Amino acid sequence: MPDEGNISRIETIPKNYWKQFADASETGEEFIANLKKELLGLSELPRDPIEACYAVRAYLIEKGFTYNDKIFTLDKLAETKSGNCLGLALLFGAILEDNGYNPKFEIVLTPKDAVYERELNLLNALNRGDYFSYDNPPPVPEKQADHPQLRFAPLEHPAIIIFDGRRFETTSLDNETDPEVKYEAELFRPVSYSEVTSGVYLDRAKRLLDEGEKNYADIKILIEQSLTLWESNREAYAFLWEVATAANDNATADEAKKKYLKIGGEDSRYYYSAYLMTKDKQYLDLVLNKYPAHMEAWAEKHIRNLANKTDKIELRFNLAVAGYCYANSSTLSVEKFREQYKAEIGLVTMT
Repeated sequence: MPDEGNISRIETIPKNYWKQFADASETGEEFIANLKKELLGLSELPRDPIEACYAVRAYLIEKGFTYNDKIFTLDKLAETKSGNCLGLALLFGAILEDNGYNPKFEIVLTPKDAVYERELNLLNALNRGDYFSYDNPPPVPEKQADHPQLRFAPLEHPAIIIFDGRRFETTSLDNETDPEVKYEAELFRPVSYSEVTSGVYLDRAKRLLDEGEKNYADIKILIEQSLTLWESNREAYAFLWEVATAANDNATADEAKKKYLKIGGEDSRYYYSAYLMTKDKQYLDLVLNKYPAHMEAWAEKHIRNLANKTDKIELRFNLAVAGYCYANSSTLSVEKFREQYKAEIGLVTMT
């Protein structure tokens, strides 16, 4: 059991992290009871909270748990023994809280890690002409690169377990990676377990849309459930604005936009969503000042809003740069880029 003198004990409102995670995953209490039986090996953890985090990590590695960016609900996490940053953070949090610890959580906004540095270096090299010439760039790729390793998009990464200012990365489920976070980021945002759990409802809503679900009402209900757990969940309002706009629900879209802008922010993700909502081009400069390799913003500025689109040489070059980055992104889709900039691609391919 944890050292009471080293951490704050849970004495006020019962948090019941397991139930919160299960409810958001639409999983019953019987499932929780069965899962906890499988985790009996974690009933005696070290007194020091950081050592307890290491012990939980070692146990999950021994049981065969791995990282999977598609898994975030409790039932699928247990079934597949895998999870993404959201699911694993919630799992770690529930285990620790169940053993008497009081972990704290953060959401990392765009970590300035090795991937971030590689993105900046690649974009600079492309703009210098190291990969192709300004006068004769290749056409925009038609398909994604094999096994893309870069992002070129802002990352919201929940959530890191912190004790005494030390951050612990829950997705490092291997014996080679140091799980204590040492990189910088645009922002580390403190959040509660409930606020992290709201992301399960939100990601379920996004998954419905990704799977082709056209029932706006079902998607909206999940977003509203997310906001019940975290009233100031900025990204829930951004997604609500997106789906409400597509559904021509102007009243809901306007209210979501109003609340999003009121919550505000000083990070690239906020600035880009604000640009989409307002079409105020000043936001693009704010995005790129924060995150120069934010490729959606870069393309909007250097392709969509190119001052002189009759300069086909520059337009062709910028399309090639953006297309190369999109094709090498694990987050963005070069096919969607080609569709989004179909008119501009048409301008430079006309004979």
